[in-house]
Amino acid sequence: GEKDMAIKTYGNWMEKNRQLLINEDDYWSFYFYAKFANIHNMDLEKALEYIQIAEKKRNMVDEKMLTAEILYKLGRVKESLQKLDESLQLINRQIEYDQINELIKKYKKG
Repeated sequence: GEKDMAIKTYGNWMEKNRQLLINEDDYWSFYFYAKFANIHNMDLEKALEYIQIAEKKRNMVDEKMLTAEILYKLGRVKESLQKLDESLQLINRQIEYDQINELIKKYKKG
């Protein structure tokens, strides 16, 4: 359907412009693709590849949490939990800490 076509079109554009985006230090394009693909549960392997690029460029909680969610959906629970643990080290607000701990509990249960 339309979602499939949107992901495919966006994915093709990302691949075509990948090196340029990396060279320009444009982590947002990688983040948004990963977020978009994750929301629609499509092309998760590519989403993981792109969010890992974004995470290397901007080591922040949002990137780590999205990486954890995608890893979890791909059945890589242990790695997902590791990313959530890493994100706990970066937060400074109790509400974020509580949200991440809830995800850890959920992911451990499977």
